[in-house]
Amino acid sequence: MKKVVLFVILLFCSFYTLFAQGRLRFIIDKEGKLYAIPTEATYDIRIPEITYKSYIPITERYRRLAERYADVYQKYTGIAEQSTAFGFLPAPEADRPANMNTLSAAYRPFFNPYTSMFRSMNPMALDYDEYSFHPIDDDMLFIVNGLQETWPGAGGVNEVNLSFHKQMGASTLSAGTFGGRFYTPFTPNPAFFGGFNVTARYQATDWLAFRAWGAYAFYQTDWRGPDPFMVINPALNSTSVGGAVEFKIGDHAGFGIGVNYYHDPFRGKMRPQYIFYPTHTGTIFDKIGFQVN
Repeated sequence: MKKVVLFVILLFCSFYTLFAQGRLRFIIDKEGKLYAIPTEATYDIRIPEITYKSYIPITERYRRLAERYADVYQKYTGIAEQSTAFGFLPAPEADRPANMNTLSAAYRPFFNPYTSMFRSMNPMALDYDEYSFHPIDDDMLFIVNGLQETWPGAGGVNEVNLSFHKQMGASTLSAGTFGGRFYTPFTPNPAFFGGFNVTARYQATDWLAFRAWGAYAFYQTDWRGPDPFMVINPALNSTSVGGAVEFKIGDHAGFGIGVNYYHDPFRGKMRPQYIFYPTHTGTIFDKIGFQVN
């Protein structure tokens, strides 16, 4: 009997030494039966930290964009050096937290659960005007612009603009194309429009510059003819050609005077417009001018 007990003890010691680092614990009961019991194991679970990129408010993103491309924008547009008014900052309501779940305001109607509420409160709440600048080299710039404008009671427009800007010494050449859709009381169903434009500017001296432009615009029509809401809107693209002379009378002051011939779709001919506009002011007045038909 002693030999059997000694053998069992030696066998137990051997198993204990063999599985000391294992996950089982071996026990012998009074009857000499061997049992394997799982032991409590400590697991080292390493879960990687959650990484995420928080969304930047839209107006802040555009402010940073304006600062980043200020020199390039001023170079190709002729806006005064001290100007920070780029004219394409979105509406203040764009900074609401509900709108930060998309990287572009164009996607808000598809991903924002409050879209219907916004539209019922303000028909222009989902409008946007976004720019993307892509410098190709030191003298060439590619710009993409997308916008949506709603005119309560008068319709709206969705538009995308693509343009190249090339600097050649004292000359600047810009060429682009545009397209989109519009709807008005005359076109309750969305209709398409598109076209292209070209602009050239030559800086003859420090105080004198010449500017010329030409554009062609096509608006989808039906049996009723051209849509007056679109073809007579001075803020929209139209078929035109013209030129102007610009004078600089100070570091941040100047004016331009010229003539623009635009196509009158109702009369079927080109009509002249005599224009006068301020330049180099570095304010919103750079976008304001006077037209005399």
